[in-house]
Amino acid sequence: MAIQQVETKATGLWQSFAPSAPKEQESFWTNYEKLIAKSKKQQRNYRAVAPAQACHTVPKSTALPFVFSVDTHQKKSYLLEQFKQTLHQVMIPLAIAGCFLNMVLLLQKPYVLMAVFANLLGAIFCLSIFFFCFQKRISELNTLIEISPQSLTRIGGGFRSQKIHYYDIAEIRHTTRGMSIICYDSIHSKDRLYEALVIPKAFQHYQQAQALINHYWSNHQVKMAVK
Repeated sequence: MAIQQVETKATGLWQSFAPSAPKEQESFWTNYEKLIAKSKKQQRNYRAVAPAQACHTVPKSTALPFVFSVDTHQKKSYLLEQFKQTLHQVMIPLAIAGCFLNMVLLLQKPYVLMAVFANLLGAIFCLSIFFFCFQKRISELNTLIEISPQSLTRIGGGFRSQKIHYYDIAEIRHTTRGMSIICYDSIHSKDRLYEALVIPKAFQHYQQAQALINHYWSNHQVKMAVK
């Protein structure tokens, strides 16, 4: 019950969060840090409890999900940064490989025409990969992310709607794109991991979204450990 009480308090605290009031934000983060410390203490206590003594029935929270979307003021600079990174990651390695291939073909005079044709195909291939990767970055910005105590949900952006439960999350990585949610592949093999979704850094209140996801995921890990 102690863990549930901490989660209930955390949910109530997040619902009272006021993004536009600096003084209230300072008070919010002070209270939130105290709650995190209390949560960690409860985790240590629960690890010391025998499984037979642990409560196996945890009531579901009725808290409404928090919805996060792109910050239009950061969108342009984020896309420019991603454009440069995608160009560096995709185009440059392929261009270097193409140069070596050209050198080999051009040394053989009968294959000059083939070298020109290979260049055209290579350029089309490189541009296709580049635009595919960059378009994915744009699509990620057009999504909505709902964060609830039980799951994460991605909506829109040209992707199919996707709900991820915290027990499916294997790892949370922080990349230049943003917060990458890595999940177990429940269809093929539990040993295989894949990137389920990304919460871009250009989202409004990105830091708060990070803290909220980490809080819910951490609480879920504790609940699973005491079952």
